[in-house]
Amino acid sequence: MGRDLASQLASALSDGLIVPVFLAQLTFRSATRYVWSGVGTLSYGGQNYAGVGSLASIGGISEGISVQADGTSVTLSGIEKMLGQSPDFLTECLSDIRAQAPAILWFGLMSGTAVLATYQVFRGIIDKPTLNLSADTISITLALESRLLDLGRASGRRYTSADQNVNYPDDSGFDWVEIENDIAVIWGN
Repeated sequence: MGRDLASQLASALSDGLIVPVFLAQLTFRSATRYVWSGVGTLSYGGQNYAGVGSLASIGGISEGISVQADGTSVTLSGIEKMLGQSPDFLTECLSDIRAQAPAILWFGLMSGTAVLATYQVFRGIIDKPTLNLSADTISITLALESRLLDLGRASGRRYTSADQNVNYPDDSGFDWVEIENDIAVIWGN
């Protein structure tokens, strides 16, 4: 099933000369970072987005008709250029990545220096970083996963009175669950 195109996006497409851009909000241990696919600083929605230009790439973003957890990735290259200025830069980058932190990607249209409209194409969490080393380049790829993956994970909670009393000390509803283990029910006689 297709989605309706936002009126701002539809009018921007019909205006003529537009430039497609991507904007990203990535949360790290030290701060939330806002980056965009162009060069320089872009102010949009009350935030200043740092331009990463050709140093960043976004993996494929898919959407289907079934409910499934589709992820994507964000890659930042050019790290080897920073190592000359700060030898600890790579270690700092890797230690600043926080798993399960929020990540949002938008597709936008620009005319001149103004963002006309954006459309959220992905919302999820940072899963894990992958360090890519080659002879002349160093890059970090962040795997981004959908929150739907959480539905398949065990919660770690138990249906016991002790577990329920951790959050709700006065609740006695699960006392009956433990008593049912000792009841013998005979059917059919």
